[in-house]
Amino acid sequence: MMAMKVYTTRAALLTVACFLYSLSWAQNQMVEVSYDRIVILHFDSPIHKAWVGNEDMVSPKSEGDKLILQSKKENDDFIDNNLQVQTLDGSFFIFALKFNNRPAKEFFHFTNAQAVYKGKSLIQTDTVKNVNPLASFDSKDEELLNIKALCRQVEAKSTEPTGLASEERRMQFLVGGIYVKDNLLFFKVLIANESNIPYDIDFIRFVVEAENKKIKRTASQEDGKKVKYILGEDTKRIVKGKINTMVFVFDKFTIDKKEKLYIEFWELKGDRNIRLAVPNKSILAAKAL
Repeated sequence: MMAMKVYTTRAALLTVACFLYSLSWAQNQMVEVSYDRIVILHFDSPIHKAWVGNEDMVSPKSEGDKLILQSKKENDDFIDNNLQVQTLDGSFFIFALKFNNRPAKEFFHFTNAQAVYKGKSLIQTDTVKNVNPLASFDSKDEELLNIKALCRQVEAKSTEPTGLASEERRMQFLVGGIYVKDNLLFFKVLIANESNIPYDIDFIRFVVEAENKKIKRTASQEDGKKVKYILGEDTKRIVKGKINTMVFVFDKFTIDKKEKLYIEFWELKGDRNIRLAVPNKSILAAKAL
């Protein structure tokens, strides 16, 4: 009798486990991926991480709040897969991936209400607020994570009509937004190359100059104005047909109304050195994150 009771209990547990598994699978969003086309998943918050069950089938690429999917295999070689996504606001999403070379839908928007789980936000504003403006982030991984998260927010924002743009020597250069969060100042910079000759970056400078040019000081050398972090720092070459976005983070600062902040890009082994002036009123008009 005891053996029968144990067997029944095990059978019941197995039934419950199978039910919960099938229920969780049924709740997964179905996404079709293609070998010839890309599929884009858009979320309410920038993406922190994305995992696939088999990376030989699909390799997800995140760009801000968008995830780009494309199959590495054609129909006969593709094995049904799964995808998990965690966004910076702590939301978790689970997807079932199927192959269809002509997917019925190529763009998805998923709201936080569709998340299977909502965890703790990775954007810890209290930590950012208490950052020592002269501190180095080398040994402060948690603070660096917060800075990166805020940079991804800036990167994901639509380009603002700041009026700060320059076009010379077939290079286009503009400031797509200036933002402030507590003691941090963010500059979103976009640069594009209209020439067939690649533009290799030697270095980038932020220089404050007075109108009478008797005073000249480099922002990256002044206390409280050292660049803290650059999103897109690995951008070394700008090729034709691609818009490159970089986000520069500073300790908050202002400049005198008779001064301007110049953002300079210097070309490696070339003379296409370009600069863009940012007046004090544009910095004072920084939008809150």
